[in-house]
Amino acid sequence: MTRSDLFGRSGIRALVGYLSIWAVATAYIAASGGDWTFPFISLGIFGLALGAAVWFLTLRMDAPAVLVANPKRESLGLLAYLAVYAVLLIGIWLGSVRKAVPTNGRRNSRSSPTNS
Repeated sequence: MTRSDLFGRSGIRALVGYLSIWAVATAYIAASGGDWTFPFISLGIFGLALGAAVWFLTLRMDAPAVLVANPKRESLGLLAYLAVYAVLLIGIWLGSVRKAVPTNGRRNSRSSPTNS
C-alpha cells in the first residue's frame, strides 16, 4: 500500500466506513446503558497509539516475498483447519461452557428489577 492508496478515494472510504461502524456501536452501547467511555479509550490505545507505533517501526521495511509451494493444497488445508476449529470452539466448547454456567433465570443485571 502506498501513500496515495491510503489517502486516496478508497482509503478515505475505508476510514469513513470504519469510523461509521465504530460510532454506531458506541452509540448502541451508550443507549443501552453500558460504559460508553471504553470504546474511546480502546480506539485511542489500539487504533491510534499502537497503530502509530507499528507504522513508525515498520516505516523503512519491505515485506519479504512469501513462497507458497502448493497454493491449492495449502488453501484447502487452511480452510479445513478453520472449519474444524470453528466447529470445535464455537459449536462444542462454547456450548459446553454456556451449559455449565448457571444463569439463575436472568440474562443480565439490567433485566431484573432493583430492590430499593
